[in-house]
Amino acid sequence: MCQGSPVHGGTGGQGTNSDFGGSGEAGNGPDGIETGGTAGAGEGKGGTCTGGEGEPGGVGLAGTGAKGLGMLSGDGYVAPVVGDGLPGEPGEGGGGGGGANKCNGSGPSGGGGGSGGCGGGGGKGGGAGGSSIALASVNAAVTLATVELGAAAGGNGGKGGGGQEGGGGGLGGQAGTSGDNGKGGRGGSGGGGLGGHSLGIAYVGTAPVETGVSIGTGNAGAGGPGGTGGPNNVGGDGDPGKTADRQSF
Repeated sequence: MCQGSPVHGGTGGQGTNSDFGGSGEAGNGPDGIETGGTAGAGEGKGGTCTGGEGEPGGVGLAGTGAKGLGMLSGDGYVAPVVGDGLPGEPGEGGGGGGGANKCNGSGPSGGGGGSGGCGGGGGKGGGAGGSSIALASVNAAVTLATVELGAAAGGNGGKGGGGQEGGGGGLGGQAGTSGDNGKGGRGGSGGGGLGGHSLGIAYVGTAPVETGVSIGTGNAGAGGPGGTGGPNNVGGDGDPGKTADRQSF
């Protein structure tokens, strides 16, 4: 079993003293019993005794990059959620080999098919860059007079992880010829983190009343790039941060 799915290889066919060897069983795939590699035919049935190979598992879905401003509350600022990559799919088990025949005696049995490999773990999304907010007001009545406010530059968002390679399964038995296992799919890449903000006044509800207020801000942080895990496995980029003297949430 791999991620709750049956991915073991098929049983090899038995050798007999008749005109042909017994057929093997098909391998098992994530979508059901005997949906993996094809069974090997017995030697006397026109087969080569070789079981079919299991198909490799699919690549996990890549995560989305962080989008939006985030949330501001009495507990502070929280960056938006970034998507983690999903695990790769399990590979299929190989088919069991057919039994060989032998004149005037029993032949060797076919080897069992290799089990499918488990899918790789998904890459984690990148962390958000640090934000600098000079003044935060959450549902409050604030009056500012003759005040200088300054915010530092925001940090860059982190890069998403690339996802783990899928595992390989066990090899088939040696008595007969069996199908190979399907390798597990690589885990999806994680999305990039949000760039940090540089904000003078951030508020929820009513904006502060200002008289003679001077505000200085820095550069916003760049959004983090998505992880790269090979072709068709690139996580989404995170949004850049925002620079503003006044920003509502």
